[in-house]
Amino acid sequence: MKMYPYLFSSFALIILFSFQTYAQSDCKVLLETISNSYSGGCKNGLANGKGTAKGIDEYTGSFKDGLPHKNGKYTWANGDYYDGSWVMGKKNGKGLFFTAADQKKVRGIWDQDQLKEQSIIQYKVLKANSVKQVQIHKKDLAIPPGTINIRFNIDRNKDFFNTLALEASSGYGMKTMNQVTFNDVTFPFKGKITFVITGKDFVVNKSCIVEFEIYEAGPWTMIITE
Repeated sequence: MKMYPYLFSSFALIILFSFQTYAQSDCKVLLETISNSYSGGCKNGLANGKGTAKGIDEYTGSFKDGLPHKNGKYTWANGDYYDGSWVMGKKNGKGLFFTAADQKKVRGIWDQDQLKEQSIIQYKVLKANSVKQVQIHKKDLAIPPGTINIRFNIDRNKDFFNTLALEASSGYGMKTMNQVTFNDVTFPFKGKITFVITGKDFVVNKSCIVEFEIYEAGPWTMIITE
């Protein structure tokens, strides 16, 4: 007799799980381009809460009444994507739009799918370990196009140059006693700079890493400050 409550509870859980699975598969997304499949929260037969919807395109984020709402990332079939704020299926508020064809990123403010304000992202510092500041400027016209000049604001009493290593997604890195450059690069460009700073008395060694991306073509100057 003591087994019956256990069996009944297990049976109830199976029924509940089956109902939830059915409800999940029957949950609708009202945006046709992402309506083929859906997994996530559901309410009254419509996508609600966090979830992922797929079709020709794909969306991951928050839903309300079957439509993208609040924050989420929509990726088109061609690789473009919008990551930001939504209101009932339309881009609305702050967001980031990426264009796959030219690798450009635009940060802006949308109103009912219309871009109202924008700022093109020219570069991004991905990592700056054990350095105080990384500045990137596009204003030194003395530098040939496709060149990134690297400058260091580091105490001359500290040795680091011999440990300097450069990695480039295109072109090549070059270092001399007078300058450090990435040459003949194509944009968008991704670079990595690593070096070890040794104190005057060789007591403290500090490993430094700077990783960055530059999206817009032109001559650039980077200044790394310890």
